[in-house]
Amino acid sequence: MKRIKQLDGIRGIAILLVLIWHYYVLLPSDNSNFYNLIKRALNFSWSGVDLFFILSGFFIGGQLIDNMPAKNLTSTFYYRRFLRIVPPYLIILVPFILISSAGTWQVQKGLSWLFKNPLPLWSYATFLQNYSMMKAGSIGPHWIGISWSLAIEAQFYLIIPLLIKYVPVRKLAMILITFALFARLVSIFILNSWYSAFLLLPCRIDSLMLGVLAAWMVRQTPILERMEKRPGMLYGAAFILGSCMIFTSFWGFGPGSTLFLTIGLTWIGVVYFCFILISVVNKDGIMNKILTNKILRGIGICSYSIYLFHLIFLGLCHAFILNQNPQNKRIEDISVTLLALFLTLAFSAASWYMVEKPLLNYRHRMKYR
Repeated sequence: MKRIKQLDGIRGIAILLVLIWHYYVLLPSDNSNFYNLIKRALNFSWSGVDLFFILSGFFIGGQLIDNMPAKNLTSTFYYRRFLRIVPPYLIILVPFILISSAGTWQVQKGLSWLFKNPLPLWSYATFLQNYSMMKAGSIGPHWIGISWSLAIEAQFYLIIPLLIKYVPVRKLAMILITFALFARLVSIFILNSWYSAFLLLPCRIDSLMLGVLAAWMVRQTPILERMEKRPGMLYGAAFILGSCMIFTSFWGFGPGSTLFLTIGLTWIGVVYFCFILISVVNKDGIMNKILTNKILRGIGICSYSIYLFHLIFLGLCHAFILNQNPQNKRIEDISVTLLALFLTLAFSAASWYMVEKPLLNYRHRMKYR
């Protein structure tokens, strides 16, 4: 399947949601009613990572389905995934290990937010940090705390090639739906553990499998034609479920709530599942224009680097300029937060052109046979 430009735009939306959550909603601020009202209206932005999970399942699943007969399916898949994920990750992992081991961060008071209470360093290097985080009851230092989602994806990569390779195509949809339902059952079973429900693959595999299901659906001609002729059902489902998601988020539905720990994650996954299918099957209208906007697509193309570096620049800017943890209480704080955003975008663009793009071209030399 050819590259779908709209999906770069969806990547852009996903990373913007992550930035809103970390740069605005989560940061301490003044307690004015207006400011708090905006925060509540944007409370759903915590789900940006779930949109990334759906996208990842869609791209990975589609790639594997398209190349299912290849004799070198798994070896080529892992080779390409390694070059896509690991080199940019090393840019944040290696300095973190060196600085944490040396303890030099303690010289600057404001750096504690980025480095305090590290988890076992081996877990970051083996993509098992989500289990260390669950055991510790903390995501650990913010420098590398966001890597929990990379761990989930890396563990997902161990499952999905085998699933695609050995499950008959006609049974694949049912297996994917079963995995999604299984994730909710596991979350309900461990209802008293927020970190388990949020950080472990068995509880988060629903969004990834829904993404694979979307990839399977658009490759089934009868299903694709039906969706293209009647996109109203997708629009209706996305609008109703999405409106309910935003409304409940406004009134406190979010990480830690009972609704979140039970049906919430799959509910959000279905919203984004419909959103992606709409972008693929209905390429006309205002939504297409928004998603193919060059700026939004550019942000989406650089989204992996933005995700890796955005908390690092936020912490460094507040530490070295104001000697404090990140916050938005004063105009000075907000100015430093905006500076961190600018530096994140600039550095991520450089990372894309200097690291990610050359590796992207190089990894495509290994073909599925």
